[in-house]
Amino acid sequence: MNFVLFLLLNVVLLLRPDDLFPEQLAGLRVYLVVILLCVLFSAPQILAQLSPGALADRPITVGVLGFYGASILSLLVKGWLGVALDWAGEFGKVVLYYLLFVAVVNTPSRFRVYLGFLVGVIVILAILTLLQFNDIIYLEALKFIGQGVVDMDTGLASDGQRLRAHGLFSDPNDYCLILSTGIFCCLARRAIALDVFQRVLWLVPVGLFGYTITLTQSRGGILCLMTGLFAMFAVRFGPKKGVFLAALCLPAVPFLAGGRQSEIGVSGNDTSGQRVMYWAEGFMNLRENPITGIGTNEFAERIQHVAHNSFVHAYVETGLIGGSFFFGLFAFSIYFVRNLRFEPQFWAADGDLVKMRPYVIAIVAAFAGGLFSLSRNFVIPTYLIIGLASSYLC
Repeated sequence: MNFVLFLLLNVVLLLRPDDLFPEQLAGLRVYLVVILLCVLFSAPQILAQLSPGALADRPITVGVLGFYGASILSLLVKGWLGVALDWAGEFGKVVLYYLLFVAVVNTPSRFRVYLGFLVGVIVILAILTLLQFNDIIYLEALKFIGQGVVDMDTGLASDGQRLRAHGLFSDPNDYCLILSTGIFCCLARRAIALDVFQRVLWLVPVGLFGYTITLTQSRGGILCLMTGLFAMFAVRFGPKKGVFLAALCLPAVPFLAGGRQSEIGVSGNDTSGQRVMYWAEGFMNLRENPITGIGTNEFAERIQHVAHNSFVHAYVETGLIGGSFFFGLFAFSIYFVRNLRFEPQFWAADGDLVKMRPYVIAIVAAFAGGLFSLSRNFVIPTYLIIGLASSYLC
């Protein structure tokens, strides 16, 4: 029962039916009801994770709790007790989602089902946005983003429609993160498919997600996908052969996408230089308190802009303590999953888990690559990815 409720919770979080149909679902508070039921049915498993013995076996959970504590500490050292208490409740809901994930997705069979289920949810999301893009449906929450795009031949700016979703993915860059995740989930399920028909079937959403990524015109999204592909090649084929294959194939990815996504680093509209200035200014502010940082949510207040880099954001706001915990979530997720190959019991365990290892690493690496151009330290999708790695390891 708790697994079914958790799957329902993911539908509510990722598809946001209350955003798509605000009039029909007004006042129902669907998310609150579902997460309370999830906690009720999974409370013993959640509490069991917090015992000293369980934490010793789950270093990634220690990292999540450590970053949570560091984000609160960064406010407490400034004497902002009320703000710290409010933040503890707000970010605590995200941490609770992670704990629910690891408590519920706790067997190889559930892990397999969750990956397939996640693909299904992302397929629905992609179909809805594509239907809107082609004027077949109209939902207010799925309106496009118009952005001035400079024609390289004429030098004139025109309004380009950039595809996005809604809710957690209302920014095209965020949308690419979940679409790239969907691609590697499909490849993981294809790797454990029982027959040729299933292997072909799992490739169909890959084309859908790839096409949808091109319509977002997100350069960060292309870099995210390329990072995941590089990691997949390196693990799947070994470091030497994998890097060689990546060097042959990956440069073609942005040019196949075309448009704005093929202009990485050369477009007149490129904002990378400006973002580096934000990072530098953020680190200048960090000098006032390198250990605990300038305070959670203070980056935008000081710089009047977000960092557009989750790792810079974490170090500046929560200092060396919080920044190291946040960086460690991704570094150690990849490290521990990669090093499973040295564990004899891993190869003797569930065969499907062995086959999925390159794609789990690719999921984490792709998302980490995307976070280099986004500030998403405190949102559900980040801890969904960390939850996937932690569940896979356990």
